Amino acid sequence: MKACTAAVLVLLTLQGVCALDVGFSILTGNPPGTRFCENDIRCFAEAGAQYINTNQTFLTKLYQLKHIPPDSAISGATDTVHEGLLDICSHVAQAQISAIIVTRDKTPDADDIAGVASHATNPVMGVDLDAFGAGSRAFKMYPSAEDMNTLFIDVSSYFTWRNFILLYDDPTAYSNLLGMINHASNEEWNITSIRLADDLSDHARNISKLDTSNIFIFCSSEDKLQLILNQAIELEILGPNYTWIVGNLNAIQLHDPLKLSELETTNAYIIHFQMNYTREMQYYLPLSTDYQRWDFQSKLTFDAVIALGHGLRTYRQYRDRTLVRGNSLPGDTLMPSCPNSGIDPTENPLSDHIKMVGFEGVTGNVAFDDNGNRVNYSISIYSGQGETLEQLRGEWTQNIDFWEQKWNTRWNSDGRLNVTAYNSKQNALCQEGLRDLKSKQDDKDSEIAALKAQIQKQPLTICDRYETCDECKEPVTEEGGPNCGWCGRKGYAPTGVSDDSVKGAFYAHLNSVCDSVPTCHTNGYGYESCRGPHGSGSRYNSSLSVCFSTPPEVGAL
Repeated sequence: MKACTAAVLVLLTLQGVCALDVGFSILTGNPPGTRFCENDIRCFAEAGAQYINTNQTFLTKLYQLKHIPPDSAISGATDTVHEGLLDICSHVAQAQISAIIVTRDKTPDADDIAGVASHATNPVMGVDLDAFGAGSRAFKMYPSAEDMNTLFIDVSSYFTWRNFILLYDDPTAYSNLLGMINHASNEEWNITSIRLADDLSDHARNISKLDTSNIFIFCSSEDKLQLILNQAIELEILGPNYTWIVGNLNAIQLHDPLKLSELETTNAYIIHFQMNYTREMQYYLPLSTDYQRWDFQSKLTFDAVIALGHGLRTYRQYRDRTLVRGNSLPGDTLMPSCPNSGIDPTENPLSDHIKMVGFEGVTGNVAFDDNGNRVNYSISIYSGQGETLEQLRGEWTQNIDFWEQKWNTRWNSDGRLNVTAYNSKQNALCQEGLRDLKSKQDDKDSEIAALKAQIQKQPLTICDRYETCDECKEPVTEEGGPNCGWCGRKGYAPTGVSDDSVKGAFYAHLNSVCDSVPTCHTNGYGYESCRGPHGSGSRYNSSLSVCFSTPPEVGAL
C-alpha cells in the first residue's frame, strides 16, 4: 500500500488576502506514477484535497488543503518498522503537520506501521488492514482485523465450510486471520494453510492432491493477490472444479469489464466481498476519472482525506461556537512531536473531532469509535459462477442498530450476517421459475406425444412391390391405414422420398416444440440461487439438475 499524508501549515498571500494553508504530505514506499496519476496513490489524496478546497463548508475561504511533498531523504520504503517510525517522526517535527495518513508500503515487510506510529503521535490515519489484536490507536479506514475475522467466520459457517485450504502471502496476512483460525480449531474445522511464494505453481500439485476443493485466499498486498489469482487461472486452480472465498475486500473488480469477463470464463464458483456505499454522496468527485474503477486502497485514501476535512470542519465550528482564543486554525492542531521515552504523546484536539466524523464515502459509511476502529459500515456478499459472479447473496453489517436506523427497517437476522431477505427473494423467483418450467412441460407433453405418434416406421419390404404412392394407398389394413409410410399421407411423418417442403415443414415444427421443452441434466449453471449455499463446495455446482437445454436437431427418418 502506500504512504503517509499529512496536514501542514504554510502562510501564503493570495490576491492580497492572508490565507493559511492546511497542507498534507504523502510518504510512500512506491515511486510516483508518471502517467495520469496511474498507480500513484498521491493523486487520489490530492483529489480529496481538491474537493475540500472547492467546498467552503470545510475550511472557509481562509484556508486551503495543500500537498507538501516530503523531503527525498524520508520518501520511499524502509525495511523495518523502526526506520519507518523515524521517518514519520522526522516529518512530523520538520513539516509541523496536523495529521498523517499512513499506508503499509512505507514498510512493506513489517506489520501495521500506522498502528505503531499511533502510539508516538496523533492523529494517525491508517489505510490498510491493521494487525490482529495489536491495540492500534490509528483511525482505521479498513475494517478492523477483529471485524474481518467475524465476517469470515459467519460466511464460512453459512456456506458450511469445515474443510478448506487457506492461501496467504506473508506472516502479516496469517496473523490477521488468527481469529478465524482459532475459531476453526475450537470447532474442529480442518484448515490446510499454505504460504505462497511468488509462484503458485510450486504448490499447484499439492493443492490438487488434497481432499478438498474449497480455497480461502487472503493477502496483505492487493498486487500480490491479483498476481496469485492470475496464476491460479493459468494453472486451472481457479476453475470449475474449485470453490473460492476471496477474503480481501473489493478484490473482485465488478466495474472492470475485462477482469470480470476473465473471471467469468474460468467458471469457478467464487464468493467475494464489497464495501457498501450509496449514491447519495455528501461530496462530489472532482476528477473526471471513473472512481468506481479505482482500486480499493485508492478509494480508502480518498475517503481518509475527506474524513480529515470533516474533522477540521467540526473543530473549526467548535472554535467558532466557544470563541476559543489561541493560535489560528489549524495552528493549535499540530501533531505532537514523538516522545523520546515510552510516555504517551500529548493528545491532539483534532483527534476528538475526527471521532465525530460521519459521512457517506466511496467506500461506504465512514465513522470511527473511541479506539479509532471504523464502524457503522456494511459489506455486501456476492457469490456465483460464470455470468452469475455478480449475484448478491447477503449483507454483513458492523452495527445492526445503525443499519436499522439508516434504512428505517428491521434487520431480519439474529447475527450480523443477513441472508434472509436475499434468499427469500431468490427462492420466490426460483419457485416461480420452476412452476413455469413444469407448466411448459405439461403443455407440451400432449403435443410431443402426438408428434411421436406420427413418426411410425413400416417394414419397407411391404412397399417393395409398389412403384407409386397411389398403388401403395389402395390396400387398406385392418387398422385402416396405408401399408407403407413413405407416401406422406396426413398423420404420418414424411420420409426421405417425400417432397423437401413437406419434410421441412414437419421437422421445423417438431424442432420448435423440442426447443421449448426444458430438459434435465447435471449442469446447474445459472441456478446457484435456487440451489442454495450447500450446493457449493465439494459438489462443484451440481446439486440441482434443472436448466434449459436445446436437444439435438431432429432430422428426417
